[in-house]
Amino acid sequence: MFKKIAVGILIPALLLSVSSPIYATEKQSNYKKLINEGLSVEDALYYSELQASLDQLKKENKTIDVDSVRSLSAVEYTDDYIRKNKKEFREKILQQDPVAIKKATENALQSHFEGNDLLAKLVKEDIEKNGKPKSFYEITFPSGDRMQATFESVKEVDSDSDQVETNASSQPYAGPWGSNVTTIGQGTLPSSSGNWGTSTDIKFYNAAGYASNYLQIKYTLDKKNTSTADDDTVSVYYTYSTASSSGIMEVVTPNPNVGRPYDKASKSSNLYTQTFSDATMKLSAQVSGSYNFVAGGISVTLTHSTIWHEFSIIEVMYHGLPIYYGGYKL
Repeated sequence: MFKKIAVGILIPALLLSVSSPIYATEKQSNYKKLINEGLSVEDALYYSELQASLDQLKKENKTIDVDSVRSLSAVEYTDDYIRKNKKEFREKILQQDPVAIKKATENALQSHFEGNDLLAKLVKEDIEKNGKPKSFYEITFPSGDRMQATFESVKEVDSDSDQVETNASSQPYAGPWGSNVTTIGQGTLPSSSGNWGTSTDIKFYNAAGYASNYLQIKYTLDKKNTSTADDDTVSVYYTYSTASSSGIMEVVTPNPNVGRPYDKASKSSNLYTQTFSDATMKLSAQVSGSYNFVAGGISVTLTHSTIWHEFSIIEVMYHGLPIYYGGYKL
């Protein structure tokens, strides 16, 4: 299994201190969900608090206008301040300070849009130095925001003794081509025939919110045990993806579309199988205004109504080697 579920969760008393019993229940539920996804108590508590404050604004039909900060040039939060005063800065956001919210959101957007390129550089360095990548990476941005990436490959059930079926929900559809797609790196070449599974799990921890995008593919590798891998073949039998968010950064589709253009691969046909997820995202409707940031040397402007796509892509070569990609499209 790829996902581990936490049990015996303790709910901090602070989560109970909200005015509405309904919102208290939703807050606890969100906290437990985040803990189950592997977040620390500190992060799970903060993101559930942030989500609850946005839910309360929605209930009251109110918004926070971050464009109003243009007249507040005397107030500024630098990356250095945010990194050194993490708790105080998060409190400013929970207090709905528009200056802090604007800065945090621009930082979060920048990390989402340039994270794959930074990750690809780290993976490339490890492959050149050690001949293989690590299974876990963490990138820390100047503000202290973080991006985590986990790549995992495991041997699944024995293909000769187990019956497997393609999950019916996966249907081929137009992929993320023409987008800003980055080759992140490669996984581990399987050593034997049988059923294998590989996954990519990307998580962002920003002051403006938490978001994750998970993609998994399972495939049957048939190695012919010849002197070369030219006769080896791969067939996909299962794909799955999901996404999660809490805070100003929102995943529009909690269960992203899963595409499978190529289910089978051989040296003479396709060369690789492929699957990808499309997680559409936006900023909370409770925070209005525009945001300006630079990602990969390109200046980008977004508004709270902009919807963008974040892709995770896995290709499996005909001899079983997984290759990981990430990308986005405005």
